[in-house]
Amino acid sequence: MARSKNMVPSHRWARFRPDDARIALVGGDWAVAVGLVCGVLGLFVVTLCPTIYVEDAAEFSTVGWVMGVAHPPGYPLYVMLLAGFMRLVRVGEVAYRSNLFSAVCGALTTGGMWLFLRRLSVGWPAALAACLCLALGGTFWSLSLTAEVHTFNCLLLTFSLLAALAAAQAPSRRTFAAFGLAAGLLMGHRNLNALFVVPLAVLLQSGRRRRGERATPWLYALGALVLTGIVYLYLPLAARRAPVMNAGAPSTVRQFYEVVTAAPYFRHFASGPVSADLQRIGHFIWRLPAELGIAALAAPFGAVAWYRRGGRGPVLAIGSLTAACVTFAALYNVMDVDVYFLPAVLGLTVLAALGMDLVGRPLALALPLGALVLLPLHFPSVNLHAVRAAERYGMDLLRAAPPNAVMVTFGDTVRNVVHYHQAVRGERSDLVLVGGDQLTDAYLEGLRARFPSVRWGAQPADRLAWLSALVNDNAPRLPVCLTLPLNLGLRDWTAQPRGLLSCFERRQESPRGTLAPWQAFWETVAVPRPAELASGEVHLHMIALAYASARFALAEALAQSGDLEGAREQLRALLSTDPERSELVVAEAKATIGQALSRPIAYGRRARRALEVSGSDGPAFLAALAQDPS
Repeated sequence: MARSKNMVPSHRWARFRPDDARIALVGGDWAVAVGLVCGVLGLFVVTLCPTIYVEDAAEFSTVGWVMGVAHPPGYPLYVMLLAGFMRLVRVGEVAYRSNLFSAVCGALTTGGMWLFLRRLSVGWPAALAACLCLALGGTFWSLSLTAEVHTFNCLLLTFSLLAALAAAQAPSRRTFAAFGLAAGLLMGHRNLNALFVVPLAVLLQSGRRRRGERATPWLYALGALVLTGIVYLYLPLAARRAPVMNAGAPSTVRQFYEVVTAAPYFRHFASGPVSADLQRIGHFIWRLPAELGIAALAAPFGAVAWYRRGGRGPVLAIGSLTAACVTFAALYNVMDVDVYFLPAVLGLTVLAALGMDLVGRPLALALPLGALVLLPLHFPSVNLHAVRAAERYGMDLLRAAPPNAVMVTFGDTVRNVVHYHQAVRGERSDLVLVGGDQLTDAYLEGLRARFPSVRWGAQPADRLAWLSALVNDNAPRLPVCLTLPLNLGLRDWTAQPRGLLSCFERRQESPRGTLAPWQAFWETVAVPRPAELASGEVHLHMIALAYASARFALAEALAQSGDLEGAREQLRALLSTDPERSELVVAEAKATIGQALSRPIAYGRRARRALEVSGSDGPAFLAALAQDPS
């Protein structure tokens, strides 16, 4: 029986030739791609975070809605598409829609990967198994559940690979134009994607050199350049509107350059010791079975076998893409570095599919079932369906703030969740929000323009000195509150615990009754639950630690006012939240970037030590609460 010219061979290594008719996709491939996208999207929706999440997720939920400027490099393409998606898809609240956009991008990535593998003549069992392993990997799955740029980046990279392969196999104006479009959108998403230019070019040229055809790199280079320029025009246009979230304020040439190039983050690159860089690579390799399941073992075999059978160009392209990604991620000294390894996981998925395609037919049919092992393995820790810790955290911060206060936040999660509640939900518009770790000239200039009633100082050489001046110049006309209990050493003002905030009041003897409302406040607070902390996400533990810090500060204030029994009640409640575990998770995360807590906070140990003090010995109780001198 004659083989159909469009039939894709299973378990055979076809040489990479543009005139090979067997590379064409058939209708069944598109049907499987649609089914795969729908199935994966269904799983992602079931486990989707229902509201804002920590760190950048809360920022993107806000930026997309207000059409602002995200942190460098601004992510203009992502913000524009997210803004359109949130306005077209009227399902749930704004944050849910932004999370859903990530889920759609993640599901489309798996469908695009299936089409790419089939164009490489990978048999359907191996291709399906590889796509399932990708979708069910811990990092990829978790990033598909919140508003993040990474699954969108994977989608753009996957379709750039697919477009490069299509242009290599069937060069024409149409396929080259499609590749220029895909590569341009990839470059327009973020400047870091310049790492993939050379691998994509190698993949594009690998099929054409066999025919001795003339290379035409100017076609896709010009398309990428033009599209990138057009997309990034969004940033200055958005900045001119002075939106609530306007990171870097890219309205001048210099500020635009700093945002687009992500200049503020250069300090993280190669800033750690070599041992930490090697440790990150080791951690990535160690986690590969959790990221790719059975596919993790097949990648090396696929690379070697295909290289030896004539696929040198594509193997070099995928291999160099993976190596470039791993190198950058190893040198990028940040806590959430796992997400920067994700393009390398895509590359290894391709090589793994090639390796699994070496398996004979009877065993190959079991490969998709083997990939599904990752589903029960990761579901409990990845599932965010009931995680609302970031939302509650923002609500509790706003609930504690006095009217017309200046709230100084510290950390991305705190700033972003409060911005979401204020800018998207319209809550507490009377508050002035200040990022205490963003005090640049451009940022302060924006604050002066938006809040002329507040007396702002110049860009500080010392942050604590600037905060002291902010309190002295504005309180009590405008109360100043911090999200961290910092001691500014002020003569006339003292920081008093107010829910999750530390607000400055006139220095005086505080009667016991002034703390009663904040004791009642803690009766209605729901700290992050153990189930919400099960994933080990460090930023959720930071929220838990913020609750512990505020509660500990209230216990100290109660003890100083003479209410030892009230202080003991707060300390017992504090111990029930296991603050030592959260401190350990945060300390371990900081250690990965060569940082450490200045000294152990040890809320749990100090609370137990104070509870051992019997009677009404106030000085001994306070001494037990004091931090260890070491």
